[in-house]
Amino acid sequence: MPLVAPPGSTAVAVGSSICVLGGQYGDVFHYFSFRQPAEGWKEATRMLKKPLLPSVVAVDRNIYICFWGWKRSELFIPSSSGSGNGGDSGKEEEEEDEEFSGTWCPLEPPPKRERILVVFSPFVLHAYHLKYKSWE
Repeated sequence: MPLVAPPGSTAVAVGSSICVLGGQYGDVFHYFSFRQPAEGWKEATRMLKKPLLPSVVAVDRNIYICFWGWKRSELFIPSSSGSGNGGDSGKEEEEEDEEFSGTWCPLEPPPKRERILVVFSPFVLHAYHLKYKSWE
């Protein structure tokens, strides 16, 4: 049975799966594995908050979700069932792709910067001051 994505939800691809997060129905997180399509959609670990119209990106199996500014952003860190020593990324990695158990934790806001450093050449470094909108 196909999942009807809730209004206000978002989707992201992670490994061989597609994930649908948040929306009108709250903190729900569903995923569909293309390696095991007969199993259909599954529910994963619920989020801490109830994101509506979130922005989301997946990097190295971690899912970063942002909604209503940094104060409501979360990070999903999947549990690793493997030995964690790197090694060959064969069958063990394939099995990990199919499960989305893990932990949601709040994201800290990015550090506030007063200036941005810009390199124009190997010997010239300039700084742009954000507060004063001027170059140094």
